[in-house]
Amino acid sequence: LLQIGFVPSQRTMAFAVVLSALGVVAGMMVLSSGDASQEAQGGFVDATFSGSGETLRLEVARTRDEIRTGLMNRSELQVDGMLFVMPREETQRFWMKNTLIALDMIFLDSQHRIVNIEKAYPPESGTPDSELKRYSSEEPAKYVVELEMNRTEELGIEKRDRLSWD
Repeated sequence: LLQIGFVPSQRTMAFAVVLSALGVVAGMMVLSSGDASQEAQGGFVDATFSGSGETLRLEVARTRDEIRTGLMNRSELQVDGMLFVMPREETQRFWMKNTLIALDMIFLDSQHRIVNIEKAYPPESGTPDSELKRYSSEEPAKYVVELEMNRTEELGIEKRDRLSWD
């Protein structure tokens, strides 16, 4: 067993503790400033589809819980819809568990280009999870927008249009 003969002095140990504490404080400041800016946005964005030029107000779902809950148990939309920011660009699969509103599901790739649009209907009450219809992206998608059903036709939103937001 090899033993190293360095024993830090009390002054060296105190200096290390102070540096560690400063690192923790700096990290907390960065995290809290990020949270403050997200709260300042209010969890909403103004988004515009290239085909229609129409600007829509979308609630943003970023966290796992926000994404999981989505528009469940809502009888109406408070704004134009919801933008889901998924953790990875991959085939996305959604269902309508406890969703009361018929929706247009718009799947977008990482370049904000629409890969497909699905019509999603609320399931009948009491439908077991195993029998709920799944709605999927036809190609890898990073974002999903849910609007009230038929808004895509009303606004002229089509496959390959792009979505931009602030």
